[in-house]
Amino acid sequence: MSVKDSIQGGIWGGIDATKRAAKATAKKAELSNVKRQQGEAFQNLGRVLYESTTSDQTLRAKHIGFYEAVEGLNAKIIELEKEIAELENPVSPVPAAPMPNADSSAVNLINCLSCGSKVSYDYNICTSCGTNLAESKAAFVKCSNCARIMSTDNKFCIGCGSSVVIADTSEEPVSEPTADAPTPAVCSNCKTPIKQGNKFCAACGTKAEDVA
Repeated sequence: MSVKDSIQGGIWGGIDATKRAAKATAKKAELSNVKRQQGEAFQNLGRVLYESTTSDQTLRAKHIGFYEAVEGLNAKIIELEKEIAELENPVSPVPAAPMPNADSSAVNLINCLSCGSKVSYDYNICTSCGTNLAESKAAFVKCSNCARIMSTDNKFCIGCGSSVVIADTSEEPVSEPTADAPTPAVCSNCKTPIKQGNKFCAACGTKAEDVA
């Protein structure tokens, strides 16, 4: 064989090797794609078999590890999806309930132990029977934050959640009637306005018949 033939043979041999390498690369890519499709087919088959056999206790007992692994992953997926939803759609905080009105009868009245009438916690004398309310008020306390009246057994206010502080109610000032409340009469003894219907002055206990 001449030198020329030898060179040409080498060139053609190199071209063939390059073509074979290119074909091998293409075949490897095709193989990888087929294996991926096979994996997806196995995955779909496994999903169908899992869903159709999960209640089969005999089969489950034989392959308990696989079933528990799938169930654990399912639970993790649900947990992650929930956390993602909470991050993407945060729930607005619930607005705090308004504090009770200190003048509301629902939160500011106690029962007189003598006659059972409902009277304001701020009064010292029952306006129905004239009894001193010190004993009646002893079982109650007023919240220093929202002025709600509650039992002294409570450690926290049932209206606003503040800590309950037991104070000496005898030193609390007697409340005056509100500006819009009717004041048909004034106590002749202490000059405190007496609301219509009260039989006694809430501040000093003077009978309403003796008012000015």
